[in-house]
Amino acid sequence: MVYRVSSESKMRHEYLKLETLLCSTL
Repeated sequence: MVYRVSSESKMRHEYLKLETLLCSTL
């Protein structure tokens, strides 16, 4: 269960980085 939450937050962090990259490109 803890692993799942950790993985989920990691995915969210990766998504935020990707979104930031996209915004800076535009």
